[in-house]
Amino acid sequence: MPIPDLKGLRVLVTRPAGQESGVMALVRQAGGKPIHFPVIEIVPLTAAPVSAPDLAIFVSANAARYGLPLLRDTTATRFAAIGRATAQVLADGGVEVSITPPSPYNTETFLNEPALQQVDGLEIVIVRGQGGRELLRRELEKRGANVRYLECYRRVRPERDASSELVDNGLAAFDASLCTSVEGLLNLKRMFRPQHENLLLSLPVIVVSDRMRNEALKAGYKKVVRARNASPEATVNALEGVLKA
Repeated sequence: MPIPDLKGLRVLVTRPAGQESGVMALVRQAGGKPIHFPVIEIVPLTAAPVSAPDLAIFVSANAARYGLPLLRDTTATRFAAIGRATAQVLADGGVEVSITPPSPYNTETFLNEPALQQVDGLEIVIVRGQGGRELLRRELEKRGANVRYLECYRRVRPERDASSELVDNGLAAFDASLCTSVEGLLNLKRMFRPQHENLLLSLPVIVVSDRMRNEALKAGYKKVVRARNASPEATVNALEGVLKA
């Protein structure tokens, strides 16, 4: 996939601290100017180890990072990952991932995997952060699986003032923003003071799913560009749409 020429575009990268380097590097490689402003902080939770299920599903790289050490005696467990980054964290931990969905790496695509069509009676653990969507559990239970959660981290909005850090004399310090979750999208809006909210909403934002696009429009974002998926390559390539707008 060719990298676009971003022609000095200033790009606000909103991924959590420690997870931004890949996107930042690609933006620079494409001739853009990345600005890191995390809108979600990842806080590990203290959770008791759990006995190994038939299938462990990791919904994010953070789930893999903090949840994998909590599974015990996984000799007979199959592992599933929603997303390439999640699968990579598991692989780095010595785990063989047997189920991964194709792009766009979301729950809906994951549920279409052939291995998940016959799960009657299986013990399944969904490893995730605190809270979140119920779609995955609900659909697997409809198919007869016994499903439980292992929540190993929580997401917190950082105590930062975006207006003081990203606005100068009424002008934004960036030309477009990259967001990879609905929560991050809404956090970014809340981190601006009311008098600068319209400034943010008037600038292009890259999102990674139809659901995010709908939520962005509901929140008042006026220029919403959907990337093919949440990978760094796809989000940076979507910035080409900003240049053509």
